[in-house]
Amino acid sequence: MTKSYSAVLIVAAFSLAQPAYSWGPLAHALTVEDGHDLVLRHRVNLPDMWDSWQPFFPGGAVAGGEITRFFGWSHACHRNGLLTLDVQVIIPEMNPLYGGQVFNIGTQYPETPTWYGAPPGVDRPGHTMYFLIKNKLKDCGGPNETVMLNTARGFAAHNAADRVVHFDVFQGGTIKNWIDHSVKESWAEFIIYIFDGGWWDEWGTPTKIPGVHATGNPGIINLAQKVFRKNRHTVDAVPDSTGQFRDIDIETAQAISDRISGKAQDLQNLTWHEAAWILLALYADNQEWNATDILSSFADARAAVNASLHVMP
Repeated sequence: MTKSYSAVLIVAAFSLAQPAYSWGPLAHALTVEDGHDLVLRHRVNLPDMWDSWQPFFPGGAVAGGEITRFFGWSHACHRNGLLTLDVQVIIPEMNPLYGGQVFNIGTQYPETPTWYGAPPGVDRPGHTMYFLIKNKLKDCGGPNETVMLNTARGFAAHNAADRVVHFDVFQGGTIKNWIDHSVKESWAEFIIYIFDGGWWDEWGTPTKIPGVHATGNPGIINLAQKVFRKNRHTVDAVPDSTGQFRDIDIETAQAISDRISGKAQDLQNLTWHEAAWILLALYADNQEWNATDILSSFADARAAVNASLHVMP
C-alpha cells in the first residue's frame, strides 16, 4: 500500500518534544466509573506529576533520552536500560568547514520497561500508601485520612489502567515505537473525548470542555517515597546510563504539594483543538490504527480499575 508521509512527518516531529505517558488525563479520569467515589477522578492523574523522560548528553557523538527515575517509581515499572541507533549525518556541501563530511551520531533511547514483579515485593506506590494508612496511620481518622486513602487509590487505579496498554498498545523499544507511543496516546485521548460526547461546532470550537483536576495528600506520597528508599528498592532492572542501579530522591511534602498544584494547572490548560484532532486522525489513518481497538482497551482499563479499587475499600 502506498502511503503519504507529509502528515506523518509533521506529527512525528511534533511528538519528539512531547512526554510519553499512557492514557491521557481525560481517559484516566473516566476509567473511574459511577459507583466509586468520583472524587477519585481528581486523584487518578497524580502519577503523571513527574516527567516521563529526560534528555542526556553523555559526551562525544552520543545523545539521547531515558525514562526518569520518578516515572519508574510512580508507574510501578522497571527501566531496562538503553538501546543505541547509529545515525549517519552528511553535512551539506555549502558548509565552508565541514561540507561533504559524514558524521556518525549514536542516538540512545529506552528499552521497553517492565512492570514490577521480578524481583517480587518491589513497592508499588499506591499499595504502599494504602498499607501505611491502614496499618501505621490507622488512628489519624477524619477527612485527612479520606484524602490519603483516595490518593493511594488514585495511584493504584492509574497504574491498573496503564498496565492494560503498556507496552503493547502504546509501545516502546524502538525509536519509531516511542514516537508512535506519544502520538497514539494523544490520538487516543481525542477518541475518548469524542466517546464522552465531545465534538466541534462549525467554527471548530469544542462543544464540550471536560473538567479534569488533580488533588491529593502530599504527606502520604512523601512517606511512600521513604519506604521505597528504606527497603532499598531500585527503579532499574539493569544499570542505567551512569552504570548504576538507581533509587529515587525523597521529596519534601511541600515539593510534592507544589507538583500537585502544577499538575492541576496543567490539567486546567488542556485544549481540544479540532486542527490537532484532524492531524492526529490523518496520522492514525496512515498507520492503520483503529478507534474500536482503543475503545476496547479503554473498556478493559475500566475493568482493571474497578478490580484494583475493589481490594482497597
